[in-house]
Amino acid sequence: MELINFLGWFMLNVCAPLLAPIILLPLLGAGRQHRGQVKLLIKWAIRDGQLYWPVIAMCAAACYEAASVFANKADARSPVLAWFAIGWHVLLIVASSVLVTVSTTDATLARPEQHENTLSPVVLISIAVSVITAVSYSLTHYLAG
Repeated sequence: MELINFLGWFMLNVCAPLLAPIILLPLLGAGRQHRGQVKLLIKWAIRDGQLYWPVIAMCAAACYEAASVFANKADARSPVLAWFAIGWHVLLIVASSVLVTVSTTDATLARPEQHENTLSPVVLISIAVSVITAVSYSLTHYLAG
C-alpha cells in the first residue's frame, strides 16, 4: 500500500506539474487554428524556459515538506536532513529563478521568424533541472514519510 500511496503522490505532485501542460498541448491540434503545428507548440512551450516555473513550485513544496515532517521526527539525523533538503531546494529555486529570467530575456530578443531545429542550452538545462528536482523532491518526500 505504501508504494501505491507514493505513486499517487508522485503523479499529483511531480508528473502533473511537469508533464500535464506538455501532454495537453496536442489537444490544440484538434482545432483548425493549430492543426499541424503541435510539435512547434510543444517546442515553444519549453524553448523559453517554461519548465523552470514548475521546478520553482516543486522546490517550494519540498522545502515545506522537509521543514514540517523532519522537524517532528525524534531521529538525531532529522534536523541535518531537513536543513540539507531545504538548502538544496532553495538553491534550485534561486538557480531556476535566474535561469527563467535569462530565458525570458532571450525570448523577448528572439525574432519571430527564427525557427531553429536545435535545442538551445536553456532548454537542455531546464530539462535537466526538472529531472533533478523531480528526483530530489521525490526523495525528500520518501525520506520524510
